[in-house]
Amino acid sequence: MGRVLGWTGDDPTVLGSGPSGFARLEVDGPGAGSGSATFLAGIPLADGTSMDVGIDRVDPQVVDVHFTRAGLDAIQPIRIELAGVRPARAVPGANVSVRADASLAHGVAVYVVVGPSANDLGPHAGGAWLLEVFDDGSPLVWLRLPESELTDDNMVRHLTVGPDGSVYLMLAERDGMHLLRRGP
Repeated sequence: MGRVLGWTGDDPTVLGSGPSGFARLEVDGPGAGSGSATFLAGIPLADGTSMDVGIDRVDPQVVDVHFTRAGLDAIQPIRIELAGVRPARAVPGANVSVRADASLAHGVAVYVVVGPSANDLGPHAGGAWLLEVFDDGSPLVWLRLPESELTDDNMVRHLTVGPDGSVYLMLAERDGMHLLRRGP
């Protein structure tokens, strides 16, 4: 099982044009790149459900959570609204990006970045967030994540899950990579 990032496709001059997502990877022979990938509907969970997240095509402030199980397909929309502190008001058109980074026992840990569309909201209006979404009716988890002192634009993954079910944030700092744990 692995995550295909789709950095290259049929045209190697177009970065990010290849297929991406979670896939079952099969090695046909010795060496890297000697196999095939069967793409899945999302991150497979222990109970047979697959979950994936994406930005809604109509409203870019809505995160669509896709649940797939035994031929059944459902979408749960989650609207992200950025509220400014000074003055207190909803901010239309906030930029939202999401990436399901890790599988939980009955859900996924999602790395969410929210960027304000207005400059008058103060220095802490946007930022990175942890969203945990579950397939068993458990409540959502929404936590603000600490910011790295270094740019993390080139990081492929920010979240992971340990064997005990704890979610870990990988935070790039000047003295190395810091791992911050959120217990189960």
